[in-house]
Amino acid sequence: RVVSGPGSIADKTNLTFSAAGLVEVAASQAGDAVYGAAPDVHFWMIVYTVIPDNGPFMGANSVAINSDYLGLITNVVVGSARATMQGTNANGLTLAMPATGSAGLKDILVQTSTAGDFTLAGAYTVNPAGQIGGSVTGPNVWTALGGDLPGSAVYALASVGTNLFAGGTFTIASGAPVHDAQTEGMKWSDLGTGLDDAVTALAYDGVNLYAGGYFTTAGGVAVNGVAMWNGTYWSSLGSGMDGPVSALVCDRGNLYAGGAFTTAGGYPASRIAMWNGTCWTGLGSGMLGSSVTALAHDGTNLYAGGEFTKAGGVAASRVARWDGSRWWNLGSGMNGKVFALECHEAGLVAGGEFTSAGGKSASRVAQWDGAEWTSLGSGMNDTVRALTLYGAHLYAGGYFTAAGGIAANYVAMWNGTGWSSLDSGVNSWVRALAHDETHLYVGGVLSTNGNLAATTVAMWQPTVITYANVTPASGSEAGGYLVAISGPNLGDGADVTSVTLCGISAEVQSQSATQIVVKAGMSASLGRGDVRVFSTRFGETVKADAFTYLGSPVWDPQVLGGESFGVRSNQFVFTVTGSSNLVVVVEACTNLATPVWAPVKTNTLVKGLFTFTDPDWTNYPTRFYRLRQP
Repeated sequence: RVVSGPGSIADKTNLTFSAAGLVEVAASQAGDAVYGAAPDVHFWMIVYTVIPDNGPFMGANSVAINSDYLGLITNVVVGSARATMQGTNANGLTLAMPATGSAGLKDILVQTSTAGDFTLAGAYTVNPAGQIGGSVTGPNVWTALGGDLPGSAVYALASVGTNLFAGGTFTIASGAPVHDAQTEGMKWSDLGTGLDDAVTALAYDGVNLYAGGYFTTAGGVAVNGVAMWNGTYWSSLGSGMDGPVSALVCDRGNLYAGGAFTTAGGYPASRIAMWNGTCWTGLGSGMLGSSVTALAHDGTNLYAGGEFTKAGGVAASRVARWDGSRWWNLGSGMNGKVFALECHEAGLVAGGEFTSAGGKSASRVAQWDGAEWTSLGSGMNDTVRALTLYGAHLYAGGYFTAAGGIAANYVAMWNGTGWSSLDSGVNSWVRALAHDETHLYVGGVLSTNGNLAATTVAMWQPTVITYANVTPASGSEAGGYLVAISGPNLGDGADVTSVTLCGISAEVQSQSATQIVVKAGMSASLGRGDVRVFSTRFGETVKADAFTYLGSPVWDPQVLGGESFGVRSNQFVFTVTGSSNLVVVVEACTNLATPVWAPVKTNTLVKGLFTFTDPDWTNYPTRFYRLRQP
């Protein structure tokens, strides 16, 4: 129960507050036949209010922090910026908010000399800055990429500058087996004459592209499972492998390859090998068991995943680490095959068909922090085949249709705390992912959501929202016409209090968060000036030199006679001249004794003249014309 103060308890558990102040809460335990009543337990809490709890990006607005227990305040910090105290009263203080430099939730730190320092966590929101006109990033959407890659599937993707490279079982170039292609400017092209069998892995070292797979020739050259493309032609890496290559990764001038081979360049290399630019070498005694299907490098260590049981003679269940001289296991490893590995600041992420990692439940995806495995939420409901990382976001693709317990068709994103879907996802399994810092590329056998056809590769990309700026950008000094001001974060739809055009107040007619419609005021001077919108929540948004007041044209239209007046091509024609930008309405009637004038045409004398034509002139025995202002 609440003993005193501005609080109340519902259902014996939910405590809410109605104002600032000191709230005392008591908990009690009744006695029974065996035990006596427990003594009440009392707890006191100080409640603060922050009014308003949000404000403009540039700050300078007044905010009141209220409570009877603020102490003697010496400083207030919002985010990491110091606020300016404006005054104190019996209940609290008023301060001018600083410009914090970023939008979002901010802590308020109140420093006192009598009651210590205290933090009001997430108590204030800095609204984003407004903008008139321009373009902003909108929501992400799925887009078909470069048309179809005919054949079966895409198994590997690599993003390199403006190029995206794809490898798989597809064929292009007049039906010839190619299995490797690049797209630039949304058009696929082959790499030379391609490869004679499937490509399952791609890697880039900053200069050259490497491909691994089941092929034996590339560009007509014998290569045996691995080849290098230098931008012009294919070349072999020694004599290649005696079995297929399933994974590739580059680091510090070295290329690492994993697969089902037992020799590399003619030398023993059990499922894994390193190419130093000249020759192949095995990594210790390699792996015992099935093939290596995933590789990743963190700049120091090489990580390998697959279906092996030992690495370099060390028990390593399906995942292992090479430190440059020997193999190490990663705990007790996984209970199922590992298909994908990705390194990031928090450690190593593995994806596959396993359901436990390090002896703990981990459904198809898990993270190694250097000491133990942890699950990423509740994981996936089916196999993960591909992983890629961009910033704090990890993307996973595979055979699953749910991630973290939510619907996610074959592709999902982990933000560090939970999984989310990418709209409605794609409609079939995913085997390859790549990111170029703007777009996520997804490869497999698929088509995007809706009716967009992308039978091998799709792209998840942000849309661009473009705003129309100030429309019209000029008008008569007399005012009275409507002007639309467009852009993001102009207000909350109801809090715009003033708008000026060239310093002249304009009357707000309607408003939303992205468009304000005003009636232009009368100006005593001509020329160009700023457009300013002031919102209580978002502050002042300014567009410099965005509107021009023009002088009102002199009403001086004239109808020219001579050759320009009369019937031309079976139409009655005459030319009107006058001041530039003068708006003229042509009216007509058939009886001057009792005239009924009807508008026929309205024109603007853009360059001081316009030609009027009346194709209906033959419908009247007589017709009279006059000019008037709109």
